[in-house]
Amino acid sequence: MNFHWDDPAQLEAELTALPPLDNAAVEATDDDFVVDAVRPGAPLVISFSYVVWNQHPPLYFFGRSKKLEQLTGQPLNRILLRDKTFHWFMHGIPGLGTDVDQVVARLKQLIAAIRPSQVWCIGDSMGGHAAVLFGMLLRADRIVSIGPLSHFDPDLARRYNDKRFLWAMDAVAAAPPGNRYLDLPRIAREVDFQGRLDLIIGSSAGENAPDAVNIDVMHAHRFGNLPKLRIHCIPEAHHDDAALNLSRSGRLDGILLECLFDQPPREGAPPRFECYMPRAGEPVQERPAGRGTFNEELATMLRVLPGFDEKANNVADLEAAGQVLLLNKATPNAPLLLSFGDAAPEQPVGFDFFAISQRLKAKLGRPLNRILLRDPQRQWWMRGAPGLGADALAVAKALGHLIAAIQPERIVCLGNGVGGYAALMFAMLLRAEHAVAINPLSLLDERFARLCHDSRHLPMLAALDSEPPTTGPRDLLRLAAETRHAGKLDILFSTVPDAQSWHAGSHSAVHAERLGLLPNCRLHAFPDYAEGELLPKIDHRKMLVSFLHRVAFSDGPA
Repeated sequence: MNFHWDDPAQLEAELTALPPLDNAAVEATDDDFVVDAVRPGAPLVISFSYVVWNQHPPLYFFGRSKKLEQLTGQPLNRILLRDKTFHWFMHGIPGLGTDVDQVVARLKQLIAAIRPSQVWCIGDSMGGHAAVLFGMLLRADRIVSIGPLSHFDPDLARRYNDKRFLWAMDAVAAAPPGNRYLDLPRIAREVDFQGRLDLIIGSSAGENAPDAVNIDVMHAHRFGNLPKLRIHCIPEAHHDDAALNLSRSGRLDGILLECLFDQPPREGAPPRFECYMPRAGEPVQERPAGRGTFNEELATMLRVLPGFDEKANNVADLEAAGQVLLLNKATPNAPLLLSFGDAAPEQPVGFDFFAISQRLKAKLGRPLNRILLRDPQRQWWMRGAPGLGADALAVAKALGHLIAAIQPERIVCLGNGVGGYAALMFAMLLRAEHAVAINPLSLLDERFARLCHDSRHLPMLAALDSEPPTTGPRDLLRLAAETRHAGKLDILFSTVPDAQSWHAGSHSAVHAERLGLLPNCRLHAFPDYAEGELLPKIDHRKMLVSFLHRVAFSDGPA
């Protein structure tokens, strides 16, 4: 379509004179963008095409938008866009420009001439990514995106084992200005995007990977700090068939009416992921937290305890005897390492970090206070620990009194797997200066695990709600807000998927990205090691002790 871009009045007249589109005209045109007849004061829908590898992609959403008009009685303006080069609209659209900046500028001219009441962007897959990118740059009121990427960075994709579109990412990343627009959550922060964002994703990695999560779930949760985000999950669908699944099941109209027209969810609507993030001014429930009160008698007792070195041969015996806590003699004003063992199903529950703590002490070359804990009940300490309390908050209170008696210069919490969640939870409750967690969960929720096809801890998660149900912190994002946690968090996680599938992602990466929304959290992805082998591999290569020494005990760079 040819317009007089340099004359606003002429452009407006040309748009006003456009005839209404019909299905035949949309299907017949070879144009890369078309504009429908203008409806003054009506919302404007800007749609972006998906990929069809063996032919030109169709102009997207025309027929469905006409049906929505019939269902609601609300007329719509339409701009339909496609990218025949399959570069995710990053190399421009013929007739609108050769790069992102030029296309945004032309779209702003069209919006100004159409004068809609609102601007909505929508797309699927490649078009879903474009809908988010251009919707944010245009400050759209609403974005509906099906199966989008959250970034177009080839280095990040390789780190997360997302090899689906690397050829296009490499091409875009090599050329400006498209390479300025690789990370959509960063763009959202830069433009302070305040519009509604609805992400519709399939969480299945395919029939051949029933216990793997679709990597689209990780991408979706990278948007988790946006104020008006909703993630709609289709657990039986994967990336390529999310919209088709909704259409065949008769649910597509319902979810579009919900997202675009604020109609209530219909029966059978896809469930939503929880994406809790504290908002400015939102009241939060205060959690009992802190380091307890000083007790001189307890402090004296801790200072005469025998050292760990004398117990090295007895750790297994102490585990077999049911001991849940190991404590060495206290050295005031020395750092404290508080470590939590894993409690994965069918694995022994031990004091996992005993040997590592020994090596860390030797590397520090100075005293190191140590408390090692394990949870034989395999309940993330939600049901407490013998001698420490009946629930997680009681355990935190007991540990707080121990810490007050030790009087350490700093607290560093460390954990792996189930113990990784505990390390983060107790770091927040005890106001620890630092926590390092390896492959932790971020959320203890059976429903969330099932939506993510994560069967690793389902019996343990279900047990949290058995009688009597536990009451401890289940969502670390909410707990961070409630405790106003200001300490540093480092998350080490595997991005190797649980199964070989084109769409398979890492469960640990999903939880890491949720935690990465916290401003004081740093993520460290490991694309070479599977989840179960991450701790032994990095320990064998002497990476973990060096990492702890550098980032947690000397405040060096990560």
